[in-house]
Amino acid sequence: KYSFGENIVFKKSGEFRGEIFLIWGAIAIILGIYKGDDLYEAGQKVLELAQDFRGKKGPRIDYKTKAMGAREVVDVLWTIRTAMSFKLTDIDDLTLCYGIVESFAEFLSKQVDHISLEHNISGLCITGSLFESSKLLEHSYINISKNHNTYFNKGLPLDEANLGFGIIYTDTQK
Repeated sequence: KYSFGENIVFKKSGEFRGEIFLIWGAIAIILGIYKGDDLYEAGQKVLELAQDFRGKKGPRIDYKTKAMGAREVVDVLWTIRTAMSFKLTDIDDLTLCYGIVESFAEFLSKQVDHISLEHNISGLCITGSLFESSKLLEHSYINISKNHNTYFNKGLPLDEANLGFGIIYTDTQK
């Protein structure tokens, strides 16, 4: 059911939305949710299917981090394996994609909690083009706002312009 050739080659097109978007694209391609090899389009497919989901809960996809030098990064293989285990139970693509997005929102919330233990965070501004997905934005906001003041810059869109403004503002506050 899930056989691959010797090499899997992915291509990237479209706007870059971050590493997690590429991970979602790889999951969609590997699990046959998206037919093709374009990581951007495949990641977009995950968001579209998650957006169309009308149920209550998706499967719990694990987003673990691992040390890579001085940074913590998402363990890509672990995340793909978790999604694959649900796909092998014949879960439908709509529910699986919703679980991928919903679980990432919960992961973000836990990461913010972890960071706030090490740094004095008085509030958090949600921004970035990935949050143009209303499902991701809604779940992220609900989870993060339980423990943190959460803000939106209503004068700018949720894209990189807003992110850039936030970086400049933060830098001037030092």
